[in-house]
Amino acid sequence: ASRKWYPNILKSVETLIGNVASTTEFDQFDDHTGQPLRAESSNGYGERVRLEAIPAYEEYATLGSKALDLTHTNLLGAIAATKTTVSDDNGASWEVLNATASTWGNSWKYREKVGNAYETVLETNPDRMFWRTGESHSWKGYLHPDGTFDKANNGTAFDEYFDLANPSGGGWEQISEITLFSRNSRPLEAKDINGRYLSSKLGYGDQQMVLANCTNARYTEFAFSGAEDPISGTNYFGGEVKGYNNNLNSDPAYVHTGQRSLRLGQGIQYGFFYGGEIGNSDNDEFKPGRTYRANVWIRMPAGQLPGTYSVQLYGHLFDASGNTVYWTNANAQSSTTFKAGNWYLLTLDIPLDQYPNAKSLHFGTWLPGGPNSATVYLDDFRVQPLDGKMVSFTYDPQTGRVVEQLNADHLASRFLRDEAGRIVETQKEYQSGFRRVEQRFQNFARDIE
Repeated sequence: ASRKWYPNILKSVETLIGNVASTTEFDQFDDHTGQPLRAESSNGYGERVRLEAIPAYEEYATLGSKALDLTHTNLLGAIAATKTTVSDDNGASWEVLNATASTWGNSWKYREKVGNAYETVLETNPDRMFWRTGESHSWKGYLHPDGTFDKANNGTAFDEYFDLANPSGGGWEQISEITLFSRNSRPLEAKDINGRYLSSKLGYGDQQMVLANCTNARYTEFAFSGAEDPISGTNYFGGEVKGYNNNLNSDPAYVHTGQRSLRLGQGIQYGFFYGGEIGNSDNDEFKPGRTYRANVWIRMPAGQLPGTYSVQLYGHLFDASGNTVYWTNANAQSSTTFKAGNWYLLTLDIPLDQYPNAKSLHFGTWLPGGPNSATVYLDDFRVQPLDGKMVSFTYDPQTGRVVEQLNADHLASRFLRDEAGRIVETQKEYQSGFRRVEQRFQNFARDIE
């Protein structure tokens, strides 16, 4: 004996608003998931709108059902394309209102620690080549007054993206692309329709917290560390920033944000460091012709002022042979330094367009007075393109909630929370230090007797 099972599916929905009734009918469904692939809406005025979706497995067979082939990835809910068409003649003709397409692939590059440095590496192990969406495209063209595409003036009749050998040569336009993922499929770098990049750095424990976001910057062009998340067995923090000797301080009196900072002195001369090659390949950290800025917050022990030989934030350019092209530094006495409370914000700019023969750039912090130099504390080191906008974060490692946020000027906002995790007070950083700018109270009515 055998039994056939016919599932219940939603066929139509009717909505009445005032005296106008509209109906949405679902007439095509995914055989694997049961999700509707085509829906058509109509109203009492004779207007009809049709929404259609193409599952990604129809264009990329590998994404199909494992029940049919064990080598498939079973990404049955992934969508490759959508299209919205409209008709004002009761379905006699349809005009394209909107269409999108997304490409999928399993050939991705990742940031990996190779030796004592990070590199962008192409994954070639089939067991670790995971399918993800990369490019997003949209149909473009001249428009009718009603917003539909005008085929006659555009000269390009609508074609489904995946029906074309060269979609970019037709009416399709790429609007975004994810160019770098983490191993856990978190987008790390993406570019928009104008080719401008937006990137994120991750850190803390399993490298899932956003350390910083930066606009107009590729992944390797910026860095941030608040010394909060040293990576075990290395001299790196999350975000690919080095911290020599991991000389951590956890005394809250000498922490700018978070729970940790770096301590120099007593034989330790070097602190934060970020550097790399200059070029246009994926493995080059910096891009020719751009200006890069580095910042770090420093503080001396109580009662001491930074002297001439206090900690320096330096920038160092090298040629292809490793010879110095340019070296400069900033300290607490520099004209670009900003003081907030007991902390000094050091700032340093390196314009690469002035040094075309430079092939590598290093930013770092060091104490030039020798091993007997006075103790100094460093926190919240960052590097970024000057024309980018960067925001960075520190977290409570127990709850994962944001504790501080540093803005584009590298000034911090601090968020104090109650036991339920609700923000009860916000403080902002000024020349005088942190000041309360907002306070919240929870008031509850008494029980009615």
